[in-house]
Amino acid sequence: MLFSQKEMLEQWRLRHCLDASSITGTTDDRFDRRDSDLIDLAQMNDWYAELLSRGDKSLVPASDITSKLSLTPGLMNGEWVARLPDDVIAVVEVELDSTLNAEVIDPSSRLTELLTDEFAPIPSRKPIAFTKDGFLKVFLDTDNQVSLNRVMAVTAPPEGFYSITQKGLALIPKPNLYL
Repeated sequence: MLFSQKEMLEQWRLRHCLDASSITGTTDDRFDRRDSDLIDLAQMNDWYAELLSRGDKSLVPASDITSKLSLTPGLMNGEWVARLPDDVIAVVEVELDSTLNAEVIDPSSRLTELLTDEFAPIPSRKPIAFTKDGFLKVFLDTDNQVSLNRVMAVTAPPEGFYSITQKGLALIPKPNLYL
């Protein structure tokens, strides 16, 4: 689903129970409506940015970016590299050729450090992929030409829009009403 800022703010308030008068029968006099809008928008944007960075395609839709990528041999043996488009937030799936899927790992993991050490052996198991500095890096134990069959990625929605699934909407935090 794709929401405008206004529509997403409505979804946020609906699920976040931010209409104080309907909950308590009173209004909050500390802020005027403009202040409330700015606060709600800042909280919503922070929450949404965190949701996007998780890269879970069940929470935010992923799109096929394969046609935008060109895989070339990297500097190290068994390394293949593709420059990612600027709007890519997280790569969630990498399928090589027609049957081989790469395990997509966290770029800050210890395994990533080992893979980028030119003296460390490349694991002979399943291919491994991760993103680093705007590149998709794929490591596998072969020097044969490798091609990308499909790469799914979470991408930034157009400015002022929010792309989210129903499952993602369900994660909007509920306020603690017992303060």
